[in-house]
Amino acid sequence: MSALRLILICLLISQTAYGTEVVLIASKSGVILGADSLRLHGTGAPPTLACKIHQTKNVFWSAAGTTGDTNSGFDIANFFKSGIQPDQSVEKNLADIGKSLIKPLEREMPLVKIENPEYYANSTKGDKIVLSLYATQTNGSAIASSEEDFKFENGRITPIPEKPCDALTGVCLYYTKSPAVTQLLDTLQKESLNAPQPIGVDPIAFMNRLMEAGHSSEPGRIGPPYSILEITPQSANWIKQNDCEDIDQSITTQRPTKIR
Repeated sequence: MSALRLILICLLISQTAYGTEVVLIASKSGVILGADSLRLHGTGAPPTLACKIHQTKNVFWSAAGTTGDTNSGFDIANFFKSGIQPDQSVEKNLADIGKSLIKPLEREMPLVKIENPEYYANSTKGDKIVLSLYATQTNGSAIASSEEDFKFENGRITPIPEKPCDALTGVCLYYTKSPAVTQLLDTLQKESLNAPQPIGVDPIAFMNRLMEAGHSSEPGRIGPPYSILEITPQSANWIKQNDCEDIDQSITTQRPTKIR
């Protein structure tokens, strides 16, 4: 991903079970990754707050959808811990993680049907997206980002090919049911006809604007505080840390390795 090209990836999963907003913006110095903190549960329990931005080795990632089940032990974090290879490309890392989680996720969906029938029903219609993974990888001299979606159809989990970015705005809108965010991005597209990088001046301010738009549209599914991490080829630093873990800078500052 070019640091000079502004790219936005916005994900809003609006089913009752797992509301999440993840935003990835390329800035002049690297990448800015943001996420809300509201985590919903399918057991009727009240929402809780949790950090949705994580670090595994030299990869910073976030996930939305069917990400974990304390009863079955299914946990997306475990796939990242076992699947990340620092000398591989971020695309290869996500592809390998995707292959390893398909069968476990297929076994998980019948449990989801029991624990949260509304979420399960929504997962079998429309875009059928049950999981999305976002990752940014740094190796000391370069930075790259990737995203992968998974759909559930006829009892099977399959990856969805990545959608191209809008040629005018650099915006990649993968999955949203938030009218406020859709309208905001439509406005951005019109503005970009006269200004190639209308939000490049202050991507953090635009990040907050998108987060607030999602929260205003779906306050029961997307909520503050918003965590924001700035990632460069050499380091990663919290702009808004909230309850997220400290960054292990020793990993991000290691001598560059050749990424396959």
